[in-house]
Amino acid sequence: MSFSAHATAQVLEWENPDTWFMTPVMTGDQRSFGGKNWESLVDFNVWTPPVNWREIVAQGYPAWVQPTGAGDAYSIGARVSHNGKNWESNNPANVWEPGDPATAFLNLWSEIP
Repeated sequence: MSFSAHATAQVLEWENPDTWFMTPVMTGDQRSFGGKNWESLVDFNVWTPPVNWREIVAQGYPAWVQPTGAGDAYSIGARVSHNGKNWESNNPANVWEPGDPATAFLNLWSEIP
């Protein structure tokens, strides 16, 4: 599964989840909320962004979002931006924060230009 988020012209406005029973929000669906564009990380998403959503960044890499578990963990090679730096995942199921000094010795992320 790829977590690359791409801005598109067809981002729908986020709506109250009570109306989603006819057209549920699925993984990869995009919505606009709070002046930002978001991509759903889960099927049947009824959460208000940012919970279970990843912000779509028009330029550069998507902003890092804390994964909720193995289902939305970052794969090897996934690239994100976090705390003003760009990072690439070195772990196949990476749920750790890029640049965290407590996990630096594990080499879970590499800083990239």
